[in-house]
Amino acid sequence: MSFSPSPDPAAGLTLQRLTVTGPADLAPIRADWLGLLAQVPSALPFQTPEWCLAWWDTFAVQTRWRRDHLTLFVWRDRGRLVGVLPLVRSVSGWGPLALLTQWRPLGADPNLTELRAPLVLPGHEAAVARQWLDWVAQHAGMHQVILPTELLMQELARRPQLARLGLREVPNYVLTPGSDWPTFKTGLKRNIKESLRRCYNSLAREGLSARLEVLSEPDQLRALLPDYYRLHGLRADQADTIAHPDYFEAPQHRRFIDGLLSQASAGGALGLRLLVLRVGEQAVAMRLAFVTQQSLYLYYSGYEPAWGRFSVMTTLVSEAIQWAQAQGLKQVNLSVGRDVSKTRWGPEERQFTDHYLAGGGAFNRWLMRTLVRQRGLSAGYLTVEQAAEAAEAASAEARAEALAQAPAQAGPAPDAPPAASR
Repeated sequence: MSFSPSPDPAAGLTLQRLTVTGPADLAPIRADWLGLLAQVPSALPFQTPEWCLAWWDTFAVQTRWRRDHLTLFVWRDRGRLVGVLPLVRSVSGWGPLALLTQWRPLGADPNLTELRAPLVLPGHEAAVARQWLDWVAQHAGMHQVILPTELLMQELARRPQLARLGLREVPNYVLTPGSDWPTFKTGLKRNIKESLRRCYNSLAREGLSARLEVLSEPDQLRALLPDYYRLHGLRADQADTIAHPDYFEAPQHRRFIDGLLSQASAGGALGLRLLVLRVGEQAVAMRLAFVTQQSLYLYYSGYEPAWGRFSVMTTLVSEAIQWAQAQGLKQVNLSVGRDVSKTRWGPEERQFTDHYLAGGGAFNRWLMRTLVRQRGLSAGYLTVEQAAEAAEAASAEARAEALAQAPAQAGPAPDAPPAASR
C-alpha cells in the first residue's frame, strides 16, 4: 500500500491516495471505514469494504491490453476519517505504453453496482467534492465523477478548464416510513392505497394470504439463490411490465453475489437478506436486499408469472417496508431509476449525476474530446449538448402539461395503473 497525501488547509482535510493490491491492504483502514459507515444513516451497500473486495475479485481486468489498479481516496479531518472512495484506474495500451488512462469509481459493471458516490460524513460533502475535482483537474486521462447533482454542478461551474465529455442522471428514491405502518399508509397517495387494497383482497377472495420470510444465514441464502435467479430470469421474460434485463444470467454476475455472501459472512457492515414472499409454502416472489446501518436497500427481484395477477411484487414491497419498520430501520431505499413502481410510494428523490470529465493539460482535454467524438459514449450517457437539449424539451413538456391540466386541478387524481417494482 502506498500513501500520497495532499493537504488542503482551506478545507481542513487531508486527501490520501492508497494503492491496494489485496485484502490485506485494507486492514489499516477497515476499522475506520466501518466506523464512518456507522455515522452515515443513508450509507449504501456499494460503499462497504465487502462490496469493494467482492467486486475487485470478480471484475478486475488484467490482460495484455488493459490493466486495472485499485486505489482508495481517503479524506481525514485532523486524523478522523470523513470520506472514502474506491477508484479503479484502468490503463489501456501495450506494455509500458499507456494509450488511455481512465479513473472510475469502483463498480463499472452491467448495473450491479447501482450508485457509485463516495461515502462522506455529513457536513463534509462540499470539501470532499472540491478536493476530488481539484485532483481531476490536475491529472490527465478520462475521469468519471459521481456526486449529488447540485453539488457537482456548483463545483464544475468553478472549473471551466475541465472538459465535460458526457453525463447521465441517476435518481435514487428513498422512503422514511417511520415506525407505524397504519400511519405511513394513511399518508400515501390514493392510487397506491388502492393498489395495496387490491393486492391483499385478491388473495383473500381465493382464501389465500401472503407472508414474508426474511433469510439472513449464508447457508439459507445459498440454498435459495438458484430459485431467486430463476424467478429473476422469468421476470425478465415478461413483456407486459417494466422491462428488466436478466442481470444474473451471466455466470460472472452470480459469482459476484457468491463473493458478496462470502465477504458479508466474515463480518462487517453489509447485511445480505433474501426477502421471500410465500403463499402457503410456495415462494411466489423474491427480492435480494441489503441492510446497512439504518437503511434497507431493495435490490433486484423476481416472481412467478402465474402469480402476477395478484400483484405479488407490490405486496412484497409492502411487506418489506413493514419488516424494516419492525427492525427499527429508518429508511427504505427503493433503488435507482425513475419509474412508477418507485415514485407512486411518494419517496424522496435524491438526484445524482454521473459525469465523464477530462483534466490535465489542453492536449489531454482535446484528446479525450476527440476520442469521445470518434467512439461515442456508453449506453445511457448523453453529451453535454444532448443533455441540455433534453432538459429544455422536458421543461417545455412539463409547462405544456401544466397548462393542459390547469382547468381540472380541482378534480380527483386518476388512479395510476398497477406496476411491478424491481
